[in-house]
Amino acid sequence: MRALLKEGLPDGWGIDVSILIETKMLGFAIKEIFLGSKQHRSYLDYEKDVGELGRMSEQVAVAILQKAKKYDRIDNMDEILT
Repeated sequence: MRALLKEGLPDGWGIDVSILIETKMLGFAIKEIFLGSKQHRSYLDYEKDVGELGRMSEQVAVAILQKAKKYDRIDNMDEILT
């Protein structure tokens, strides 16, 4: 687990997916557990925050691509980023 913490995880929305990828790549087991449920509000309540979704998806995508490059799971990174 120390190796995971030393990894230098990203800030923002990419941290969750980065932790999952690093955990798996370091050989740890991943198990899903039920934490309860959450009732989401309607889309109209989120309308003012929709602009944040683009930033969130970009951060998650960048985190995935960085891990793919780190673990040699993608060979055309330069083409993707241009």
